[in-house]
Amino acid sequence: MLNFGWRWMFAIMGVAGLVVAVVFYLLHRNPNEVDLDASELEYLTEGDKVGEQQQAVTWQGWKRLFGFGTTWGMIFGFFGTIYVTWIYNAWLPGYLEMERHISISKTGWVAAIP
Repeated sequence: MLNFGWRWMFAIMGVAGLVVAVVFYLLHRNPNEVDLDASELEYLTEGDKVGEQQQAVTWQGWKRLFGFGTTWGMIFGFFGTIYVTWIYNAWLPGYLEMERHISISKTGWVAAIP
């Protein structure tokens, strides 16, 4: 980014994302369309209820899900993770540059430490 500017970095990352998407599309296979032997098929279906169709998720199911403490723990834990990630990615490099007078090229290395 320092050599080419943010516009080129944006374009490079976009192209890289498209390349990854194409590779995934070409390599990914649906398990129902692949010839699997009995042990592989058993491994993939372990724990599934035999002969039972999957039901659509209802409002009652969502209400029941939010009744568990584990669900709320995951929500707040994810919030904390996202908040800390935002601090390190958005705020820390600017702080290091403005308050600690570290060059923008060095702030990436220093900000990567945590």
